[in-house]
Amino acid sequence: MGTNHSSPTINTETNTDLAHDLLNNNSVKRQTSGQPVESHLRSTGRAESRTGRRSKSAERPRLNITATSSRSSPSTPTLLTRRRVHSPPATLAVDSIILDRKSNNSSKSSGKRRTKKSPQSILLADDGPYYRLTRCSDDEVSFHREKTELLLEAVNTSPAAAIASQSRGSLISPLKLDLMCETESRLHFKIYDPHNKRFEVQESMLGHSLPEFTKKAHHTQYSVEYSRRPFGLTVTRKSTGFVIFNSCEVGKLQFNDEKIQFSTSVLSRYLYGLGEHQKTFLIDTHNHSHNFVFWSRDQPPKKEHNLYGCHPFFLALETDGNAYGVFLLNSSAMEVDIKPGDPPILTYTVSGGILDLYIFTGPSPIEVVQQYQEVIGFSHLPPYWALGFHLSRWGYDSVTELNKTIDANRRAAICYESQWTDIDMMKDRQSWTFSHSDLVSTVHNLQLNGQRYVNIINPGVALDKSLFAYREGLAAGIFIKNHSGTRPLVGKVWPGEVVYPDFSHPHIYDYWYSCAYNLYKDIPFDGLWLDMNEPANFVSGCIEDCSLTGSHPKDQPLFVPKRLTGKSLFNQTICPSARQHLGLHFDLHNLYGHMQLVVTNKVCRALKGKRTLLISRSTFPGSGHYGGHWTGDNCSTFTDLANSISAVLDFNLFGIPLVGADVGGFFNTCSEELLIRWMQLGAFYPFMRNHNSHPTEAGVSEPQDPGSYSKDTQAILADIVAVRYSLLPYLYTLMYDSHTKGAPVVRPLFMLYPKDKKTYVIDEQFMWGSTLLLSPCLHEGETSVSAYFPYDIWYDFFTGERLTRVGTTIQLPTPLHSTNIHVRGGSILVTQTPARNTKNSRNNPFGLLAALDSNHIARGKLYWDDGEVLDPVQTKQYNLIRFSVEEGCLTTTIDMLGYTKYSMKLKLVQIFGLYVPPERVLVNNRPASFTFTEDHRVLQLDKLDVSLMEPLSISWS
Repeated sequence: MGTNHSSPTINTETNTDLAHDLLNNNSVKRQTSGQPVESHLRSTGRAESRTGRRSKSAERPRLNITATSSRSSPSTPTLLTRRRVHSPPATLAVDSIILDRKSNNSSKSSGKRRTKKSPQSILLADDGPYYRLTRCSDDEVSFHREKTELLLEAVNTSPAAAIASQSRGSLISPLKLDLMCETESRLHFKIYDPHNKRFEVQESMLGHSLPEFTKKAHHTQYSVEYSRRPFGLTVTRKSTGFVIFNSCEVGKLQFNDEKIQFSTSVLSRYLYGLGEHQKTFLIDTHNHSHNFVFWSRDQPPKKEHNLYGCHPFFLALETDGNAYGVFLLNSSAMEVDIKPGDPPILTYTVSGGILDLYIFTGPSPIEVVQQYQEVIGFSHLPPYWALGFHLSRWGYDSVTELNKTIDANRRAAICYESQWTDIDMMKDRQSWTFSHSDLVSTVHNLQLNGQRYVNIINPGVALDKSLFAYREGLAAGIFIKNHSGTRPLVGKVWPGEVVYPDFSHPHIYDYWYSCAYNLYKDIPFDGLWLDMNEPANFVSGCIEDCSLTGSHPKDQPLFVPKRLTGKSLFNQTICPSARQHLGLHFDLHNLYGHMQLVVTNKVCRALKGKRTLLISRSTFPGSGHYGGHWTGDNCSTFTDLANSISAVLDFNLFGIPLVGADVGGFFNTCSEELLIRWMQLGAFYPFMRNHNSHPTEAGVSEPQDPGSYSKDTQAILADIVAVRYSLLPYLYTLMYDSHTKGAPVVRPLFMLYPKDKKTYVIDEQFMWGSTLLLSPCLHEGETSVSAYFPYDIWYDFFTGERLTRVGTTIQLPTPLHSTNIHVRGGSILVTQTPARNTKNSRNNPFGLLAALDSNHIARGKLYWDDGEVLDPVQTKQYNLIRFSVEEGCLTTTIDMLGYTKYSMKLKLVQIFGLYVPPERVLVNNRPASFTFTEDHRVLQLDKLDVSLMEPLSISWS
């Protein structure tokens, strides 16, 4: 068993008098006398109970705190604490504080350390290198208003460790720690090499600014403590004592040129996030080991594989329903390992960069997601039409076949927003080209019909001198270079040998704009679909070589995640040693798809002058600020149908709410039953697209567009898509809330009911916002669904019938033609009469559905704009209308009226849960006709003709 290093605790709250005298001696005045001086940063020897709270019996060693002059010897061991003082820190005359640990009987410490038996003590053994908090002088540590800076020194305590320190994997020393209490609920710390610049994710790579931080938060939900030897940090929730983050007792920080590793205990058993992976939504930390790899890869969804994007963020639920989140901003190859234990241990291992960690303390789950998005950027507001139903396929092969599909689905009377085409509509599968001249007339016909056209773009540019994208890129030096930087790296994808644009290049915008314009002038696309942007490569590394002999260390790095699919960083992608403008591909790989999305967003804004639908396969934190995501090449199975809910929930945590899976599945043939069930679920993906594979190139895959099925099936599909279109005003309002506040659009039940532990494991039901509960049928042959309803008031969306059993699981009959939608009491939904596409439906009248709570109260709102103008919120070109039901009266409040081009007529109002039949109804103080259903207690007015852009009052008595 090893030795547990205990260190003194600084607690200025219990040393108030001494601290007060110290401040007075240096002529620093506090604005509020008699208040204890608080410290956000404490040095501590930990003593924890197994509930995650500090043991009340843990004794603190006495401290001898001595003020020294600015001429104190630099060899004197020093340590500073941050005090809450209102005078500028520059006026603080205390230069250092010397800490001498003494025993409980006030005698001087002998310097010996006590041995503490612990399951984790072996990790703290003094037989290997570790970091300790070293001395602090004016040059090494200062406590500015904005951050705390500390210095860490590597210690080798054995001959073997000393020998290892000379190797490729030696610890970097010293390290610098910047600790920033940025807001009441956000803690940020960075650990890095102060003497040698290492790769960091920069704002220019993300495409937008990180939150500006100028002054520390004086009141926080958290306290921060540290141990000196080995160094570690502990973050605790002040209100409950719950330990959110603790690296003091579970392992030693390791930081060398090619590997960074650190661990924290995880006292919560309920974790969510850490994507992109195919998994259950819940990550159970107490009963199962988990290993998640973060290295973007062209990999169809499969368990225990790293997939298309990287999102090293997780949300955890505490035992009392509070929540916190942790985000590591690092783009290097990474793995997160979770081991059950007492407590469970979560270990990050990354191949490069720095430690740039954020902790969000909520306390509610929704607030955690909002706080995360305050860092990475709130999601974009998509064009309204992006929320419609989209149809796509790889394998139309000819414009004739494409036109047959369009006509068949128009005849099926289904709401049908846009038609997408895949690489078969390109010339020789080359991006920014089209293969058939008659595609121009097809696109024109779609747009005349109120529909849209979206085409695919892959980043790889074919080595074809007749190709505009290749000639222009070669002339501008845009393409990623090989490891020596002498010529473009050559890979292979659909058109054959290709080169890859460097989306970090200073001239990438001009080049990418010219490529887009060159296509747009002939094919005026409405959206772009960014595929293969991990980037994918059909050969490993490049055509020639990938310095496989080890001549470049980044191709054979010291650390490779142990469960990395393909076993090497260059498998099915380009060489890590490839050179880009901002660094090696080794550091930029996980950012590649994100940076393409950022540039494409900027290009489309300039080219089209309005919002454009952009969907990217590869994503990174912040991608939701620029576009959406589909979950990749899934299969036509009920298993993949069910798994898609977890993926959609994950990406709403990640700040990418415009997300959905390929409805019907990409690979294989979709049965009639499966397509019906998938369309019933997909109607509640924020992004709904039916897409499947080529009929011969990827196995047998029959057409699965609605028009290719029987008339009975078409009728079922048309009905459910019409329900989606009727709810688009509500979905668009949820997108507005995400865009302005970071609120998730699709939510797990625990976000509304965080104290109901039964909701923690549910991933076959979900909510739209705080109003609609969806309980789809996900299993073959089943005609009923087991659905859990938390303690609340719930109404059937279609009938208005109130559920009589709540707080339990009930069986809902779900024949093939139906699905389950319930409305939460206290909500008001805005609906709209559907039409074949949103260009037409947006002109139709609105409806209101008010579902009353136990106090006969309901609330709701509507966001509305022209559907595609750029930056409508920032330019105030929108309407925001709030609805309220209280004391038998529905009223509206107009918060913003900046879009008045078209009228907003209200035709239908439904009130659910009205238990006393009304005798009369007044609309703006005038009698109105109405109906009331006795069995379900629903009041309905369906012949209204009033404007939502004027004050409205509807009362009943």
